[in-house]
Amino acid sequence: MNHLENLKMMMTGEKALPPIAQLLGIDLIDLEEGRAVMDMEASEMFHNPMGT
Repeated sequence: MNHLENLKMMMTGEKALPPIAQLLGIDLIDLEEGRAVMDMEASEMFHNPMGT
């Protein structure tokens, strides 16, 4: 199985996303050779009040 097939299985839910993607709420939207589109909702969880 190549990497693209592995990612497509994650996109369809046949395989779980990596833990960091689950933690950050990242979803795979579209995949093709050389291109991956991901979606993530910006929330206050990612707010950086110090601006660093």
